[in-house]
Amino acid sequence: MARIPPPMPLRASVVASDGLLSDTWRRFLADRFQELSDSPLRVGSVSLTAQAASISATDVSDGENDTGLYRVSYYARISRAATTSSNLTVTIAWTDGGVACSQSGVAMTGNTTATQQNGTLFIQADGLAAVNYSTTYASVGATSMQYGLSRYLGAAQDMRARILKPEEMKRLAAVKAPMMPLVEPHNVAACVVEDDAGEIIASLLVLRLSCVEGCGLLRHTRNTPECFGPCFVLRGQSRRPEMSTG
Repeated sequence: MARIPPPMPLRASVVASDGLLSDTWRRFLADRFQELSDSPLRVGSVSLTAQAASISATDVSDGENDTGLYRVSYYARISRAATTSSNLTVTIAWTDGGVACSQSGVAMTGNTTATQQNGTLFIQADGLAAVNYSTTYASVGATSMQYGLSRYLGAAQDMRARILKPEEMKRLAAVKAPMMPLVEPHNVAACVVEDDAGEIIASLLVLRLSCVEGCGLLRHTRNTPECFGPCFVLRGQSRRPEMSTG
């Protein structure tokens, strides 16, 4: 079933006393990274050998998939030929918008150990609904036909999450992070999600910077004392928010 991530620990300090990321935030980000790594690259799989009968509808998803587009792949091969003849048909069934759908491969009648069939199809499946596989089997002769079957159900687009290396930070040029160009690469931690083509499709940045407050000179403007407000020290530069004076 769908997993709801915990809320961000907004009340916890981001920076520890040593100036590094606090344990609370480090654990939170590490858990999110693990969830991304475990996200549906593979929802379910099965590998069967020495089958000598039909297989009734069997759920390969464990009923825990979210609504979305999925890729189903299968491979079947005759591992022992029947004495006279044999027949094997592979079927995939799912539910889309409450409507039962199915697709079957062409019947395998070669009856040799070189007889095989493989296929990949994309399906739009309802969440928490079974994605079933089944086979229809027939064998004639004293020696029965046997077959092997492998199935894979995964996200339509494979993804992976990882931490970028410092020299890869330029790949984030399109990310709208105004402070990032002002921070040295070793002070940036970037967790990204890449698709199967290696393109970044999501990112999470953590920047370490120094903030100095209360520094500057008091001066009088129209008899109103003004103190320079908080400034962030970045790459030897200092920036401070705009302040209004009375």
